[in-house]
Amino acid sequence: TNVATVSTSLVFTATSGGCPTACSVPFQVVWRAGRAGALTIPPGVYDVRLTTTITRGVELVSLSGLTITAEGTTTTYTGATSGLGGTALALNASVVDLDRGIGAGNGIITPDANLGGPGMVTFALYDSTNTTLVAGPVSATLLSSGVTVTGSSLTPPAAGGSFRMRTSYAGNAFYNASSDLDVITVAASNTPPS
Repeated sequence: TNVATVSTSLVFTATSGGCPTACSVPFQVVWRAGRAGALTIPPGVYDVRLTTTITRGVELVSLSGLTITAEGTTTTYTGATSGLGGTALALNASVVDLDRGIGAGNGIITPDANLGGPGMVTFALYDSTNTTLVAGPVSATLLSSGVTVTGSSLTPPAAGGSFRMRTSYAGNAFYNASSDLDVITVAASNTPPS
């Protein structure tokens, strides 16, 4: 099954020494998972078939010549880190595609069409030891730009305290899951006046 076709033009130029018997020009093909307006190749192992129009019927098939892996992600909680017991905390997060395989220093290309979707990010509030669920989980839609849709919230206990917010990105066929853990400080709602 043909999953993708990439065309390239090779231009040969004469040199003082002439062209050797076997002229070859290397070229590189780069797939980036889920780029809007670009070719989308899901992770997997593929055969590569190279053909030329110079001589009809000439081709080279490299079995398992191309391996595409899911890209890594980094999830960051960007919502409220303090609040009042019994009062809803505003929840937000961002997910960054790490562009695995691309050289250091290259910028992130957005939007990533396959990065987002409904229920891709969840928020859950745990106790200070990060073992007991206190509130949530709450799911949020992640946009292709890598940020959650605003409006999600959860309500911490009225007694307040120190909590841990677990923010998780579910991942999908194109991107690996990732998570973040943050300290949330909540004041008690029934503190007497002084």
